[in-house]
Amino acid sequence: MKPEQRLILSLTLTLGILLLWTTLFSPPTRAPVSSEPEVAKSSAGVSVRATALAPKSPLEPIQEIPLDPFRFGLGSSKGGIQNLWVDGASLLDGAQPGLLQIEQIKPASLQVEMDSQSEGGKLITQTATKSAMAHISRTISRSKEAGPFSLDCEVRLTNAGLQPQEYQLRVALFKPFPQHNPRDIQYNHGFAWINGKNQRLDVKPGQTKTFSGSPSWVTTQGKSHAIIIQPATPMGMFHVEHLTGNTATGWLDLPPVTLASGAQTSWQFRIYAGPMILSHLKEAGMEDAINLGFFSGITKMILGILVWVASWSHSYGFAIIFVSVSIWLLFFPITWSGIRMMKAMGAIQPQMKRIQEEHKKNPQKMNQEVMELYRKHKVNPVAGCLPLFLQTPIFLSLYQALTRSPELRGAHFLFIRDLSGPDAIIQFPQPLPLVGSSLNVLPIVMALAMFLQQRITASFQGQSAMTDEQKAQQQMFKFMPLMFGFLFYGLPSGLVLYWVTNTLLTLVQYLIFMRMERS
Repeated sequence: MKPEQRLILSLTLTLGILLLWTTLFSPPTRAPVSSEPEVAKSSAGVSVRATALAPKSPLEPIQEIPLDPFRFGLGSSKGGIQNLWVDGASLLDGAQPGLLQIEQIKPASLQVEMDSQSEGGKLITQTATKSAMAHISRTISRSKEAGPFSLDCEVRLTNAGLQPQEYQLRVALFKPFPQHNPRDIQYNHGFAWINGKNQRLDVKPGQTKTFSGSPSWVTTQGKSHAIIIQPATPMGMFHVEHLTGNTATGWLDLPPVTLASGAQTSWQFRIYAGPMILSHLKEAGMEDAINLGFFSGITKMILGILVWVASWSHSYGFAIIFVSVSIWLLFFPITWSGIRMMKAMGAIQPQMKRIQEEHKKNPQKMNQEVMELYRKHKVNPVAGCLPLFLQTPIFLSLYQALTRSPELRGAHFLFIRDLSGPDAIIQFPQPLPLVGSSLNVLPIVMALAMFLQQRITASFQGQSAMTDEQKAQQQMFKFMPLMFGFLFYGLPSGLVLYWVTNTLLTLVQYLIFMRMERS
């Protein structure tokens, strides 16, 4: 098999495995709680220790308080946010301990009894008993300058005793999203930016992971929504513990403070809780706190371009075509060079065939002669695959943008009703084998365009000069469009629209080259 064919095959298989895994499979569910604690581990800046599993906390009565567009379900005695709805979307469901729950470490480790109420557009939670040695309050209010899904939170501590006292509190900054859809488990993660690194907050049952450093922000992230909590200034120590057997909790241990009688201190937090819409995240100054996959930076850049084009074209379908044309123009010189190189490869096929026949019993000598032939004619056998290789990060980033961005959900274009799903031009009453429950036209158009492009590419290779092995390989590659059509059949139509546009433009580029060759 020739080097360029091996590269195309490897890229295709890699892309196919990635897409099939993301589309058809989800990671296994969380392991059941074992009666044996996990073995302790350690890494740079992070320590993981095994801890004894505690029984699940009894359900705490919920007190629901609206704060448009939010609806909070607060624990009636501990004050943690156990349920949270944002514009009808459930971000927390029965979280225990609740998010932003406050516990006292010093002078005595205990859970603080809290009362909550809505007052003047603010959600105020404070210690229930006035005779306590410390008065603790938490005030949550809408942020006036940071967008519709932003909140401000203040935790205030007052020494209610008669003597100076050292205090230390801890606040729950991380709770994972509920697993409403098993297919979305792969998107649910927690991150914390600590010491200039994005740290994963995944912790197995029975473990506690302690980080050496203070978090700049803590993110709970799902497929299309996120909760981001940012301390006004990095402070304290952060650790994640998984003691209850079902969900983890990330605690920020605030720095110890000594207060005189009647003195007080406070800590401020900024919160974003809502859809991962870039414009809202930028308004809140928290766009860097979300992670959109391995090529997160490219995904955010592409998503920003799509939103910008759609803002003046009023069409996300046109925006996808715009991105495809722009990328095609960007890679035009490389693709053109690849086409010329492919033509040059076809021209030296007779000489390659002669070398292969002369040295078929000496593969090492044959490879040396072939490489010398490449150098003599200045031919790079993988140049034609370079555009495909360079576009792979863009393609995967566009997939992330289309499947996870709330902006593109429900966006229509021509006959496509939703660019974030298959085009489904015809719905079948019963699912059909291989086809599924709908007829998707764009993947079929894409496969036909790729087949036509392949026929033109094959004409460059010089069929008469091919060996029998190469001709057999050429026949095998004829199934590539069919395989791509199968892989793309259930993918978002916006992604297929990008690939169809790019394939058709590349096909035009081939036809222009052929016309110039004839003239």
